Amino acid sequence: MREVQVSVWQHLHYLVKNMARRASFCHLCDISNPGTITGYINGRPQYGAVITTNVPCRFYSLKSPVQETASGAHIISQLRLRVYLDTSISEDSTVVGKSGSFTGTYSVDSLPEIVYSNKHPAWIECSLKAVES
Repeated sequence: MREVQVSVWQHLHYLVKNMARRASFCHLCDISNPGTITGYINGRPQYGAVITTNVPCRFYSLKSPVQETASGAHIISQLRLRVYLDTSISEDSTVVGKSGSFTGTYSVDSLPEIVYSNKHPAWIECSLKAVES
């Protein structure tokens, strides 16, 4: 059997890389996915929701360059959500933020996409929009 030798620097690099990835999920949220049809009211199907609680995630904002509009120059900010690959989230999902300034209810605004790092899937990201409750 062949023995693999790993240098201290390789091991340290591996630890820092994994710790940084874990640290990037510094918020918590609840994700509600529409489930199966439980009945009909006025001819419209009623769905039972499947709720996943305390999901590690990261909320962050993407800011666009300055855009000239009829009302002047604006910077448009888009709220984004990052979750682990094994998290069930879809375009119909509702997200309830539980951390800091991201406490509130949001709906998924775009189809969730897989983000790759070094040709390997790393996490899932999607855009959010606030929902008035």
